[in-house]
Amino acid sequence: MSRTFPIATLGLAVGALCLGSVSVTGCPEPDDDDSSVDDDDALDDDDAVDDDDAVDDDDAVDDDDAADDDDAVGTECPQEVVAALASLASWERVYSCGDAYFATGLDDESVRLAFGFELEEGQLAAGGTWVLRFDAEIKAKNDIPGTAELQTGENLLAYDCNDAIDQEPVVERSWMPAAGSVEIDVGARKAESWDGEIRSIGVRFEEVNDPASSCVVPDTTWSDLRFGWLPG
Repeated sequence: MSRTFPIATLGLAVGALCLGSVSVTGCPEPDDDDSSVDDDDALDDDDAVDDDDAVDDDDAVDDDDAADDDDAVGTECPQEVVAALASLASWERVYSCGDAYFATGLDDESVRLAFGFELEEGQLAAGGTWVLRFDAEIKAKNDIPGTAELQTGENLLAYDCNDAIDQEPVVERSWMPAAGSVEIDVGARKAESWDGEIRSIGVRFEEVNDPASSCVVPDTTWSDLRFGWLPG
């Protein structure tokens, strides 16, 4: 006995066959063309804006494998600052004084890095080692509070261990510490001061008005410093 099916029912049946794994004559080819903008099923379809499975899909917000992914820490540090910090260990303008303060900068005073250690009475003594941490609370007994800053501008070293100010500093951009630590070793007492050494470890700064601007300071050691004296 023959039976008659409505056209709509036949269409659904053919559609079901086309969705199955069996090839049926007359079914359209699956859209696996990676050049198709809306082909989100293609794992390597880099043309898909929201295709987060594509390793090199720079449009994916959380794709940290992308070399130019703006979410990567430090990618927004100004190039002139990156270039300057690359030679940090060879900066010749280095200042140290007080209980205890340290600053260094380029010869033209356009980039400046400074650390301030808030040592209590008696802590500035030979053999002491103190740690200033930027990404953790004070926990160890040799942890101390302090400050740090990275700046760009003009005449930035004018105030550092100096009581004869010729020109006022002009700060154009400023970064504050967000990670890492700085250690200070206090050496032998000589005359009215103590020898000292400072080491920066994994220090990263974020810009005051734009945290996305993040600058990483190369691990650096400064020796032959003098603390405990004041200018004047």
